[in-house]
Amino acid sequence: TALHSTFLGLLQNNTHFVPHRPPAHTTVWTPAIRFELDCQGSISSWTPAIRFELDCHISRMVGHNTARQADPDARSLWHACQHGFLDQLTLLLHGSVDVNKTTSTEDTALLIATHYGHIEAVRVLLQHPQLNVNYVSATAGTALHVASHRGNAAIVSLLLDHGARVDEVTQDGFSALMTASQQGHEGVVSQLLQRHADVNCMNCSGFTALHMAAHEGRTEVVARLLQQPEIESKIRNKQFGGMTPLQVAIAMQHEPVAELLRSSSELPRSSSGAKLLRSS
Repeated sequence: TALHSTFLGLLQNNTHFVPHRPPAHTTVWTPAIRFELDCQGSISSWTPAIRFELDCHISRMVGHNTARQADPDARSLWHACQHGFLDQLTLLLHGSVDVNKTTSTEDTALLIATHYGHIEAVRVLLQHPQLNVNYVSATAGTALHVASHRGNAAIVSLLLDHGARVDEVTQDGFSALMTASQQGHEGVVSQLLQRHADVNCMNCSGFTALHMAAHEGRTEVVARLLQQPEIESKIRNKQFGGMTPLQVAIAMQHEPVAELLRSSSELPRSSSGAKLLRSS
């Protein structure tokens, strides 16, 4: 595909790799890599899974990366977190491995374990005294962002219990609440709100969690967000492009969400979302 070609072009220009032969044809890539490449729309939207698997696969495909070869323990750490190998992980963490070491795509062991949903691996990592639970990857955000994107409520709770900052943002200003709202994970949205996530936090484009949910047509999430008393002042303010959440919902033709937003001011804010959802 065009995306495959784009990636190969970037690969050939990547000075971090020292190719000793031409890149292999994309048909030799693993099914997981080919599937995620087909599903993802741009390089910036690739998940930690595809970035990590490509990182490992490319090192085999086009040669060695001296920085990674110099730290085999880190590679073993990432591998253990990817597959949930607890014995290997525990052994490595009792050694001298840098628990915060990043892959070439800026993913840490915690981000990898979180993406793959290995909650026991996450639990083991969180016991390490040097772990930075709030490390912000340029591409994936924090582990809390990854867990919120995946809708993994158990890992979200575990991270928050171990010091994850609920309102930490990515380089684009996305909070975990925005991520969960955009993906439609109402349970995680409720968790984050119970931990006092800022419902009115705006990203660099001026969108709030309510804008995100409205854009994607996440009716249950919109209803949950509307239960927050403090959302009243923001729901009517003009945001990026002069659009309110209602205008976003209308533009995206999400009529159930638009109706929720139209009617929200007719009921007390603390219960409007729940009542409107039950009546729809």
